[in-house]
Amino acid sequence: MVGHSLGNDPALQARALELWNKNRTGPYVESAPTDHINWLRLPDSSSIIEKFGDLSSGRESAHIEIVLGMLNDTYDTIVFLVSPASRGSLAIGSNNPFDNPLIDPGYYTFEFDLLTIQEGIKSAVYFSKALVWENVITGMVGPLANATTALKLTPPPRTTQ
Repeated sequence: MVGHSLGNDPALQARALELWNKNRTGPYVESAPTDHINWLRLPDSSSIIEKFGDLSSGRESAHIEIVLGMLNDTYDTIVFLVSPASRGSLAIGSNNPFDNPLIDPGYYTFEFDLLTIQEGIKSAVYFSKALVWENVITGMVGPLANATTALKLTPPPRTTQ
């Protein structure tokens, strides 16, 4: 998500300082790049839960984590899958103990993970469109910036890098 550039806009810096001096609120309150962490569960009525069951570690456990914060003049939103069902593999690559092992993390190899992270992305986009962010978040950047349909909100290709 793109925000106004506090680092490069003297007028915005002056407004932020005025807000801080007036009531101790605004962007100068931030003490760390991450200012919100949200954990979400898929609803029990979710078609994903109906199809696969609840694959989290328990009824109170999250499926998705959304981390929000300002970094380098952008308000970043990062979505994590915290209860993946995909499994990778680890194998010995050769008889030489100094050779690297063969590691396949198996990211997004199970459909539950793809559907759940897609729900997380949609939740983050929905959250960012709240009226409170109207003059803070002014657009999206990155691989999903032009996504207009659920299909386009599917995570980028499965890679191990």
